[in-house]
Amino acid sequence: MLVALLATTAIAAAVPGAIPYVADRALDLVNNPALRVDVKTYGPAAGLYVASETVHTEPDLVVTGLVEPEWVSVGDSLQILTLEGRRSGSVAITGLTAEVIERRAPLTGTFVGLGAEGQMDNTLLELRLDDPQGVPLGTDGAPYFRAHHLALARGELHVIRVTSWTDKCYCTWRLRMTYHYRGADHTLVVPAPDRPPFQMTAAARPTDYRVQYDLQEGNWTRTDCLADRAQCAKAYLPNNKPVW
Repeated sequence: MLVALLATTAIAAAVPGAIPYVADRALDLVNNPALRVDVKTYGPAAGLYVASETVHTEPDLVVTGLVEPEWVSVGDSLQILTLEGRRSGSVAITGLTAEVIERRAPLTGTFVGLGAEGQMDNTLLELRLDDPQGVPLGTDGAPYFRAHHLALARGELHVIRVTSWTDKCYCTWRLRMTYHYRGADHTLVVPAPDRPPFQMTAAARPTDYRVQYDLQEGNWTRTDCLADRAQCAKAYLPNNKPVW
């Protein structure tokens, strides 16, 4: 690596205008990625709908503990990827796919539902986790990156909003992004392999849950579905079909 750094320094001294290239090359040699991706994930757009494999018996536990990894969004979720180019040369985003790590039956321990008054903004891409292809789609229903590339310069930001949904499984997954930089193809995985993957569960039938919690007049009401199937059958569960 030292020899390579010395060589790039010599190029900068000998070739006018080569300094940006040399600076990029130096960053490449120390494994500094040309692309940075920050990711945030949010629950269902229609409100608070989460499920857990565990049967909860105390309403206070439900109210204060609706956090991952135990509580999982039901039906759909939103991932926001903020991309930043980190080189003087263009970084071209060429692909995005989902790597589904696990697919199994939806979670049916405890369900908590609370509808929202508003709706989130439309998203750029849609990911159908029940599709084995795992390729995010654009508003035309076609794989987005087959017809579109995003090119980022140094410091340039671009936000990708991905709505992910399932009506069949409890799923965990990561997103694999490919990009092209200075004649070579690269891959970036989000969340990183040392971080927990995204996770989400399909809505089960209302009576499949062992326990349900519903917010009524500011108070959480607990229903034991084994004892009162008729009441549990009345629950509203999100039923998310493709946006386009």
